[in-house]
Amino acid sequence: MKKLKLILVMVLSLTVVISCTDNSLDPLQFSNMKKGTILALRGTMLNNLYNLGVPAATLVPKTMSGTETFTFDTELLASNPADLASVDVYVIKGTGTSTTRQLVKNVPASAFKKDATYLGPWTTISITIAETCAALGLAAPTDPSYKLDTNPLNTTYKNGVNFECDINLTNGTKVSAGDIIASGLFQSNQFYPAMKLTWTMLKYCDYSELSWGGKWTGTEVGACCNSDDVNNFTQTAPHTWSMDNFWGYKEAGAPYVPITATVVFTPSTNLSNQIVTFPAQNVTDPNGGNGSEKILNSPGTYDQCKGTFSIKTTYVFAGTNYVWVYNFHR
Repeated sequence: MKKLKLILVMVLSLTVVISCTDNSLDPLQFSNMKKGTILALRGTMLNNLYNLGVPAATLVPKTMSGTETFTFDTELLASNPADLASVDVYVIKGTGTSTTRQLVKNVPASAFKKDATYLGPWTTISITIAETCAALGLAAPTDPSYKLDTNPLNTTYKNGVNFECDINLTNGTKVSAGDIIASGLFQSNQFYPAMKLTWTMLKYCDYSELSWGGKWTGTEVGACCNSDDVNNFTQTAPHTWSMDNFWGYKEAGAPYVPITATVVFTPSTNLSNQIVTFPAQNVTDPNGGNGSEKILNSPGTYDQCKGTFSIKTTYVFAGTNYVWVYNFHR
């Protein structure tokens, strides 16, 4: 048994040694990097990516003002920080296999400060949308063409505008972004690299009032409710619609009687104000109610591009509050 254990240990050890010499199993390509030298992401972008699970930064080209910036904090992790000469920031022009790196900024070592914010030297790097468009060979961000759905940031760069950072060292060598080929494998936020980042492009569609009429399915999601309610939306006033099957009595069948409810959409001017609500309203519900049935003011949002909307609904029935999310889709 002792011999068997010894053999197993030797085999495992040999496997580790062989694995470590296989470059395909070295996602960070440490063999190409000066020991301990990396730009680690810090601040808002790190929180977005690592904790919230959302894009590092977003931009809505159709509604941009031209003053937007791609801004992030980065800390230098290095065995000898004095080796840093500067950082080159590139934007990736083109898509797919046809891309080139365009230099947009050189950040000197003097821009890195040492204070109590982080353990190592750090700096804030900011790239304007004007600098980005110029490097990509696109029109200035104030150009009217960006108001169109066919603007290049929402077509050519629909998957995002990518940035890369290379570290220049005082001895003339470089740690390039390409040396880190699988940054997503970092399990610790302390080492999450800032050397490959994406500015996510979001699409915004102009408000279309009449698009909200007709047949919809409202999927109830909540502890109280979980049915799919087929509704017909009829316009009763500007941006105001009546749905004919609130809470899905129609699917329950006789003797239940379908009830109506009012939905109001707010015309939007950008992604953040696509608002839809059930305004506070009394409801006539003959299906076992006590006459005091009502919908409390219930907020929600819509997505004009996708043609969907969701409302967190509170319905008071026979003195009890029923709460669910109503997801409406075609």
